[in-house]
Amino acid sequence: MAEANKFFGAKEENPYTHLQDLEALCQTFHHEGVPRHLYRWLLFLFSLGGKAKEWHKAASREAKGKWSELVGNFCPHYFPLPKVQKLRREVVNFLQEDEESLAEAWTRFQRLLKQGPDLGIDENMCAQTFYMVINKESRMHLDGSARGSFLRLTAKVGIELLGKIAENEALHKHWEEYLGPNWQCPKIMKKEESPAEQILMSGSRSIITLGQFEEIEPVGLTSMGLTGAPIGAVSEPFGAAATTGEPITLTTTPSNKDYTKIELRFWITTEGI
Repeated sequence: MAEANKFFGAKEENPYTHLQDLEALCQTFHHEGVPRHLYRWLLFLFSLGGKAKEWHKAASREAKGKWSELVGNFCPHYFPLPKVQKLRREVVNFLQEDEESLAEAWTRFQRLLKQGPDLGIDENMCAQTFYMVINKESRMHLDGSARGSFLRLTAKVGIELLGKIAENEALHKHWEEYLGPNWQCPKIMKKEESPAEQILMSGSRSIITLGQFEEIEPVGLTSMGLTGAPIGAVSEPFGAAATTGEPITLTTTPSNKDYTKIELRFWITTEGI
C-alpha cells in the first residue's frame, strides 16, 4: 500500500501531504508489543522512490533512529522557504469561489493549511480569517447556524460547527448521488374537498354566495369520514332563497333505520356576485 503512493521528490509533490497519508496508513496497523514509530520507519522507507530514496539513506543515518529528526529534515528539503512563502500568500489571499458552498470553501481552506508547515495561524485566527473571506450569503448561513454571531463563539466551538456543516453537506451529496438528481420526497396529499363538503364541514350555518355553486350534487357521507346515506337535493332553488332570505335545507335520506336523519341549513347572500 505504501508503494502505491511513492514519493519521488518531484517539484509538484508535497512532503507534508505524503506524511499525512503515511500516518493514516500507520494507524491501520496494530500488533501487540510493536511500537508505533517502528511502523513509521518501515513504511516510510517503502513509500520513497528515485532520488527521495537516495536521500533517505543519508538522512536516516543522521537521524540516529529519531523519527522527529528524520521528518524535520525531510519536509524542509522538499518544501523549501520559497514554497512556504507562496503557501502563506495563498492562505492570506484565500477567497470563496463562485458557486462554491460554505462547506466546500471550509474544506479547501483546511486542506490549504495542511499543505505546509505551521504558519503560525492558531484556531482563533483560523476561524476569524475564514469568516472574513467568505461571501455575504455564507456569513449569514454561519451566523444563523451559530444562533447569533459566529465571531462570538470560541475558536474550538466555531471550528467544530464548521466541521459539522461540512459533514452534513457531504452526507447530503452522498444521498443525492445514491437516489439520483430527480428524486423527491413523497408528499402526503390531502384529498381535495368538493364545495359541498367544505360547507358541510364548516358548521350548521354558513354564508355562501350565488356565484359559488350552480348546484349541489349529492355526496356520500363516507367521503367526509361519516357513515350514512347520500345527501338529498336542495329543498328550494337558489334564486328564490336569495330573494326571500329563506335558508336552503340539505337533508340526508337514510337507507338504513340505524342511520339518523341529518338536516343542514344554509343562508344565501348576494355579496360578491
